[in-house]
Amino acid sequence: MTDWNSDSVNSYGENENKNTEINTGEASSEKKGETSHGDNGCGGQPPYGGQPPYGNQPPYGGQPPYGGQPPYGNQPPYGGQPPYGNQPPYGNQPPYGNQPPYGGYPYGAPYRKKPPLSKRITEFFTDKRVLPLSIASIAAAAAIILFHVMSEVLSLIVRSSRVLWTLYNESDMFMMVFGMLYTLLCVGVPFLLAYIFLNRVQGLELPLSAPAKKSGAGYLVLASLGICYVGNLLVSYFMSFMSSIGITSASYDYALSQDTVLPGNAFEVICNIVYVAVFPAIFEEFAFRGVVMQPLRRYGDRFAIVASAVLFGLVHGNFIQMPFAILAGVAIGYSTIVTGSMWTGIIIHFLNNFLSVVISWVSELLPGYSGIVFTAIFTYGTILIGIASLVAYAMRNPDMLRLYPSKVKHEKKGQFVKVYFLMPAMLVAVILVVRNIVVDMVM
Repeated sequence: MTDWNSDSVNSYGENENKNTEINTGEASSEKKGETSHGDNGCGGQPPYGGQPPYGNQPPYGGQPPYGGQPPYGNQPPYGGQPPYGNQPPYGNQPPYGNQPPYGGYPYGAPYRKKPPLSKRITEFFTDKRVLPLSIASIAAAAAIILFHVMSEVLSLIVRSSRVLWTLYNESDMFMMVFGMLYTLLCVGVPFLLAYIFLNRVQGLELPLSAPAKKSGAGYLVLASLGICYVGNLLVSYFMSFMSSIGITSASYDYALSQDTVLPGNAFEVICNIVYVAVFPAIFEEFAFRGVVMQPLRRYGDRFAIVASAVLFGLVHGNFIQMPFAILAGVAIGYSTIVTGSMWTGIIIHFLNNFLSVVISWVSELLPGYSGIVFTAIFTYGTILIGIASLVAYAMRNPDMLRLYPSKVKHEKKGQFVKVYFLMPAMLVAVILVVRNIVVDMVM
């Protein structure tokens, strides 16, 4: 193999040697630096244009790599951040070994038992966001329970005395007085106690002022009456269907078997109206659109209307009145909230009951089938007037369905329903109502 660094390769080698002998030290130094191709390459010159190799000077033209930054061994990677061993990963969070995983239970820590069921139930119902709802549920449930207990007690008292039982069945005046006393004790007293309790705890105030101006109270009264009569028709069709399949209601059969008794004088007329229309309108509206619905409005008007209507239907306790009461309760509750006055609901309730008494009296006075025809005309006419009133109200109020939302924010939409209807006291009240319905139904 030819040594390409030897003098014979260069045609000017002799002249080169003569010139280089002038400086002996320089020539000798060059010879010392000459090596074979495998030693340093590039004719004995350092690589990269006279620069020393990597061991003596930084590469890339004398500059340290990456714009003056020291190599990887002396600088932490990724823009000045220390490596994983010196900084906790994932954005300033300590590594898994120093932070308890899964919500506060560190590895190796003793297992924490779940709280007892009674404590979890207590915490569920006493959450500060739903505590007023729990109080309202307890108050309403206690009133319903007392309502059923007192009705049973009064019934036992009347049945245990032959004199009272005879008067109740033979004297209309005694029956009306007993009915008003029953309404006062079973509806007025329990819900009055609930109101006093809620007023002290929550500062409950009832909207007893006059309906707001330009609230469309007149349209709503007529529309609600139409809805009430729709409810009556639905109940009639439903009971006819139940009878066709062999299921009857004791209270429905009793109501059909009763003959209409016309009042003999003006005093009896007044007593009938007070008993059928005035007392129920005042006390039931005070109870359900006042004590029940008003505390629930902080959880949304829709929830308050529906919840109070369901309880209004349940407290009636039979298939004749319950579907009608729920539908009427929704209409009356909406009218009460929109007009800002309980008097709107009282007027609707009074007119519905009053007209039913007047229709029964007129039907009894008319001969033959004239009474049935009159009742049908009056019923369907009231429904048509109600539809027209509802349309007129909707045209004046395009946002009629936009009610106030809940003031309480909660991540679970069904939380309010659970708290209100799953309260132990409310469950007892619902069980009593269901029991009455089951007893009322006769297979």
